[in-house]
Amino acid sequence: MPLSFPHRNDDIRLGRSPLTEVVCQVRFPPVLRIPETKPVEFQELIRERFPEFETEQRVLFQVQVSAQNPQPAASSQPLSKVYKFQSPRRRATTVHLAEDFFSLSTSRYIVWEQFAADLTMVANSFVEVYRPAYFQRIGLRYVNVLDPERLGLSSLSEVVDLVQPALTCAFRTDAWQEPAEMVSQLVLEDEGAALGLRFGIVERAENTDISAFALDLDYFEEGEELPITDLVERCERFHSVIYDAFRWSIREDRLAAFDPKPKKEAQL
Repeated sequence: MPLSFPHRNDDIRLGRSPLTEVVCQVRFPPVLRIPETKPVEFQELIRERFPEFETEQRVLFQVQVSAQNPQPAASSQPLSKVYKFQSPRRRATTVHLAEDFFSLSTSRYIVWEQFAADLTMVANSFVEVYRPAYFQRIGLRYVNVLDPERLGLSSLSEVVDLVQPALTCAFRTDAWQEPAEMVSQLVLEDEGAALGLRFGIVERAENTDISAFALDLDYFEEGEELPITDLVERCERFHSVIYDAFRWSIREDRLAAFDPKPKKEAQL
């Protein structure tokens, strides 16, 4: 059944945005020349925007436990190379390229239009150089962390109070106080696609006793032969669904805590 989050067309950006990362990943049948040959042509097409470059090695870690040998035996197996292209200025935006996927991620997301422009360039460059027959999975993920310090709040309870009660009922009880950690997940089907919604209390990286509330939204579509011609248009629809889901997740009467501003002001 289709999702029915109320549609929002308010054209705002949150001044105290909880976004920590936005990722679009596209999977395709393996292209064997990607790990075997340096991606020179691909780099030339995106190098002005992503001049930093390095190579990583994917590794598969396995832990085996048996009745005969109860001590875990760990092993690792090298997988294919991953090429990483990064923007200047703190390298906040990154392109990954491997034999079976490419991705675009950023930790400094401003507005969808900017992210979509980068995605258009990366996708067009990939198709031009590697000519995939089709895609197999397209996913767009927005990771939000409602940090009490960033929001000017002094307790986890105040943070939880920003979120729809439907997502926080497990925290609203007299049986315990603020739990140290708890994460739940919903997978909601949406007419051939799906929204993965992970939410709950997580520990913050900073040295503090106050936890944060995570709201992780991952919209994806899987299929044997997804077309390559409308990737950005699909992701724009994904983005719209994710935004509506995020806005539904935040209580309307608590939105002011995030300092909403007109999007035009945010782009200045």
